[in-house]
Amino acid sequence: MAVTVYKGITYARYRRFESAVPEPFVPGVSEFADNGCFCPQTESRLSSLLKEGKHKMNIEEGRLCLSVYVPDGCHGRLPVMVWIHGGAYLCGGSEDPRYSADRLAHTGKVIVVRISYRLGVSGYLWLPEKGIANLGLKDQQLALDWIYRNISHFGGDPRNITLFGQSAGAHSIAALIACSTERPLFQKAILQSPPLGITITPKEASKITDAFIKALGKDIYEAGIDDILAAQKAVSNMKTGMTFMPVIPDNTAIPQSVSASGIRVVVGYNAQDSSIFVRSAIGDRLYKLFGRPMERLFTARIFSGPVKKYLHRLRECGLQADGYKIYWHPKGNPLRSCHCIELPFLFGSFKDWVMADMLQGMTEEEFETNSHILLEAWTQFARDGYFKGGKII
Repeated sequence: MAVTVYKGITYARYRRFESAVPEPFVPGVSEFADNGCFCPQTESRLSSLLKEGKHKMNIEEGRLCLSVYVPDGCHGRLPVMVWIHGGAYLCGGSEDPRYSADRLAHTGKVIVVRISYRLGVSGYLWLPEKGIANLGLKDQQLALDWIYRNISHFGGDPRNITLFGQSAGAHSIAALIACSTERPLFQKAILQSPPLGITITPKEASKITDAFIKALGKDIYEAGIDDILAAQKAVSNMKTGMTFMPVIPDNTAIPQSVSASGIRVVVGYNAQDSSIFVRSAIGDRLYKLFGRPMERLFTARIFSGPVKKYLHRLRECGLQADGYKIYWHPKGNPLRSCHCIELPFLFGSFKDWVMADMLQGMTEEEFETNSHILLEAWTQFARDGYFKGGKII
């Protein structure tokens, strides 16, 4: 595809448990050809669902990077789409090869930027009295500021930026909106399956931090990263859902500055968003017997119910907000329309995703049809703010 990719651009550097410092950008530099780094992390809980490849994961502490996809042959300022990856705030990365945005950029004639941010303890340890609070969220804010200031050098329009993310990435967007004190550095947002039913209080976060420090048994600045991750894993079951996440009073709040900004928002979920989590928790045998009522309950509590309330709140604040629901799934697949099922239709290729459990039974023709629908819906919204809503696929 006719797309130029600038990979692994360092947008900031950081010292452990300190706010990141922006990295100067030099326009005209063209040697960004290597994949950037992944932030330190543990193994994905959804590796079986996604059948993650054995690609080399360049783990690096201290550097934050992003990649920019620019469609060739386009003129004028192009719409910009900024991707925030999911992974329960514990894993994943924008440099995952399956998140290749060639199709998205080429088909929609948009510039796509994928950003990284600190995960787990590194990004969400809660010691506000020492200035350690929501560092991963601050990384995302810093990336957005970098994009706003520099995207014009790639042909992008800083006045037409759409933020989009899935799962923890979508949850991040809600948090970015909730904690905005000024007009946001984006004009539109798409939140894909945000687990808005999962929250955390400062008291809960403090207990987890205390347990982590006890499990680590060393100074947090002097310990090796492997020790950090081991202690993180030791406390990962202290809270159902996401143990480490942004700590804000209300992640569905809409500040006055956001209400006045007139941003447009799309929020949606998948019909059986929780199926993979239920199966993982109770095992295949029990899932076949009791899985359906449990997944209906948890999908309603964590995804669909809170999404509908969030849409109502956005509209009450005067913002244009549309909802969607994805029903499609491969015929006969027991996971049905599960968490992450829309990702292959936006990123990568049929070959990249064909082995994933959630897509078993899918034909290549179905893949191409679904991909066409989602790419057009997402990029049209990025271009002009139009979104039909309702059932997508």
